[in-house]
Amino acid sequence: SMPDEIIKSANASKDDGPTIFLSANGRVMYYSATNDETSSRDIYRVEKDVDGNWGKPEAIDKMVNGSQAELFPTCNSDGRILYFSSRGHSSTGGFDLFKTYYNTVTKTWTQPENMGSPYNSPDDDFCFVASSLEQKAYFTSQRETGPGLFTVYSMPYSNTEELPVAINGKFNCVGQPDLKAV
Repeated sequence: SMPDEIIKSANASKDDGPTIFLSANGRVMYYSATNDETSSRDIYRVEKDVDGNWGKPEAIDKMVNGSQAELFPTCNSDGRILYFSSRGHSSTGGFDLFKTYYNTVTKTWTQPENMGSPYNSPDDDFCFVASSLEQKAYFTSQRETGPGLFTVYSMPYSNTEELPVAINGKFNCVGQPDLKAV
């Protein structure tokens, strides 16, 4: 029922429903919907807690949700790298593809980075989906097409950026008490 709840809470009609993307680990969901405060489309993030319950959707940082519409959010497998499309954030023309990183400890985002060529063109480019298994990325573009027509492109892509992992809890070293200080 989660997508229905999101569509209802986003005040979206069936024809203009939010684009929902679920991370591969099933714990993070992103969607783009009209924000009453900004009157533009913004990206929202929803996390699943340790008991498997979805939290409250929250609009992500204003550094990412700028004055222009942010659309087609997708993410890497754990939801910490967000890809999206916008006409803002130093776009090179039309909608461009951007990425930003989420710090799970500080709950902050990095400044969005324009993904540049060959992903972006002077035309509209959107809906970037990276497949680490295939080491490919897929995205949609209006380049080399007429009005209202789009092409899905596939390119080699390997996101080799390693993100830090935070681990909380107690360490118990059974049988080797000298490692307890670790």
